[in-house]
Amino acid sequence: MIGQRYALCKLICELAGAAMRHSIRHAYRQTLPLLALYPLLLPDARHACGEAVWAARALTRGSNLCHGTGGNGYAFLVLYQRTDDITWLQRARAFAMHGIAQTEADEAAHGQLRYSLWTGDPGFAIYLWDCLRGKAAFPPLDVFYGDAG
Repeated sequence: MIGQRYALCKLICELAGAAMRHSIRHAYRQTLPLLALYPLLLPDARHACGEAVWAARALTRGSNLCHGTGGNGYAFLVLYQRTDDITWLQRARAFAMHGIAQTEADEAAHGQLRYSLWTGDPGFAIYLWDCLRGKAAFPPLDVFYGDAG
């Protein structure tokens, strides 16, 4: 099932063109949240991408936005905002709880937090705030693409 969703998302990447492919620099698990943000993506494809992120579970690389739990969790917030389906908000909040545990474990292991927006804790803090509000304002993609709703 994940393989079929991956194939669908890979096809969408190809159809989206060079600009979209340029913005996708990581493996498909980081691609899926970006696809959910992509404004022209068909609803069924967005749903498939969200389901694939959920089936793959939270990343083990930390809570950050760039290649972590917070970044993937934004896919759920976007889907919630576009569909009003509470399932997506619940999944975003489940990822948030996992990310909190990751942040605490990383701080205990390294004796400090990480201070950059994309690869550190400030970006994850914004994700937590967005989970509380039920809004997707992925920085700075919200500036480029506008409101996810």
